[in-house]
Amino acid sequence: MRALNGVIILLVSLVTLFIDLYYLLIEPLLNGPRFQPNSNQYWAIALPVAVGTLVFLGTSSWIGFTMIRTKEPIRVTYEEGYHLAMEEEELSH
Repeated sequence: MRALNGVIILLVSLVTLFIDLYYLLIEPLLNGPRFQPNSNQYWAIALPVAVGTLVFLGTSSWIGFTMIRTKEPIRVTYEEGYHLAMEEEELSH
């Protein structure tokens, strides 16, 4: 279940990141003349927003990737853990 949640977080973060950066940076660069009169005002807002988006969604992607790669914990009761530890200790001597 953790891996599925990680995949969902990773995919949503990456898709959102690419869409956001496309509309913030790539499209204005391709349609340059339309943004010429207020070019400095647009970039003064777009660049910090793009950096913040990159940091936030990059961190979310990293969390999703880590959730995918992390193995599920082995769940044992106290008694089972105690007996396993005692067996390991006996084998080490």
